[in-house]
Amino acid sequence: MINCCIFEDDTVSNLFPITETRPIYDCQVGMSTLFEKFYQSFKYSNITLHARAYLKSTLQESYKKFPINNINTGSPCLFYNGRSIITEELVNKIKKIDPNQNTLFTYKGTIIVAFLKGDLLEIAIHLLKELPNNSTFIKQLRSKCIVTELDECNIVNAPWDLIEFNKLYLETDFKNSKKLGIIKGHLSPFTSVYDESNVFIDKNSYVEDFVVIDARKGPVYIEQNVIIHAHTRIEGPVFIGKNSTLLGGRISNSTINQLCKVSGEVSNSIIESYSNKAHAGFLGDSYVGRWVNLGAETTTSNLKNDYSDISIKFEKNKIQTNKQFLGTMFGDHVKTAIGTKLNCGTIIRTGSIIFNHTFTTKYYPPFSWGTADKKTYFKLETFFLALERIMKRRNIELSDNYKNLYIFLHENYTKK
Repeated sequence: MINCCIFEDDTVSNLFPITETRPIYDCQVGMSTLFEKFYQSFKYSNITLHARAYLKSTLQESYKKFPINNINTGSPCLFYNGRSIITEELVNKIKKIDPNQNTLFTYKGTIIVAFLKGDLLEIAIHLLKELPNNSTFIKQLRSKCIVTELDECNIVNAPWDLIEFNKLYLETDFKNSKKLGIIKGHLSPFTSVYDESNVFIDKNSYVEDFVVIDARKGPVYIEQNVIIHAHTRIEGPVFIGKNSTLLGGRISNSTINQLCKVSGEVSNSIIESYSNKAHAGFLGDSYVGRWVNLGAETTTSNLKNDYSDISIKFEKNKIQTNKQFLGTMFGDHVKTAIGTKLNCGTIIRTGSIIFNHTFTTKYYPPFSWGTADKKTYFKLETFFLALERIMKRRNIELSDNYKNLYIFLHENYTKK
């Protein structure tokens, strides 16, 4: 049985705000996380996770069966970059690795796969005591490995890359599920389904009258215990996670994870678990973290009036995205006031409460309170009081590990 280690590298800050509270491999694309996609291909391996030290305790709550930052040195190990989204082609290449040879797969200066043993394994373990730099990693290993430069690799270099890959993996994940054309849930008499062979609805899900499920352009996968209210239009590819509720509106080319409430128009977006967009408003080409609440009529712009590429602001840096369509990246536990209108390419980082927003403001630091211009922070004790109320509504208790993570983040971000 092979040993595997899924690791973070030193580009994590390039993926903020979505990786401020979790590794990239714990983020959703298509119907599952990057980790779950890797696990489906290597489930019979001994898998170890590598992450920033301050994430270890909360990550362990979600991945109870997997060691974290504790690599077995007794036998060879396959190191896999957590930013890489697994494909069938890459799995086949990995399975052809000669177990007697140290091997590297690289892609444009990034290590994707490293199969290592002996002294090189010890070097890799030493490098992983911190977030490894790819150039250093390659320099240390290249001379003693068989090196293959991959022609293609689906790698996440920026938060919006998940949105870019989402449609592809919605279709791939649906195909791999082998559940095409199976409807276990309740369809009301006046529900319209187009291309039923491209639809899956799990048990105990309820679809009211006057709902349209259109799977002609892509699959629609609805997990169990989902409620879809009348006057909802779903245009595939779309994934709806278990225990979520759709309250009307139009959903297209999007992933909505478990225990979400969604209404209005959602297009080309990913909404992580426990987040609400329960009212009217447009969400387009956006990523919404966990435990986010978008107030009524919150709307994201995703296209400039002159159709030129969108830039973002991150801290003091202006970054060109080379994207014509890009909405807002919401970190975990972000809340917006009613009527919030967000410019294209807006970044709102973890724990921010947004009100009195001006449309030209495109960057909110972590734990922002009100407007970014005043540089006022969400007080920690107030943050936890709100957190406890919100999580209690979902019958989830605020754990000490989760609390300690946010104490750490708040102290580090608000002292700057």
